[in-house]
Amino acid sequence: MIREVVCRARVIHVEDRTVTFQVKARDEQQLIARGIHKRGIIDVDRFAKRLAKKQVQTT
Repeated sequence: MIREVVCRARVIHVEDRTVTFQVKARDEQQLIARGIHKRGIIDVDRFAKRLAKKQVQTT
């Protein structure tokens, strides 16, 4: 038997580089999970440069 689960996320707060989401998961009958999830936003170019610098220092 295949059941469908639908997950939804909603941005509820943004502060500096942190985004907070409210998340919920439901199956056909009821709410099966809910919670809060936080993610950090990074500057990819800056991160790559710092990583490259560390790699040079360790060799």
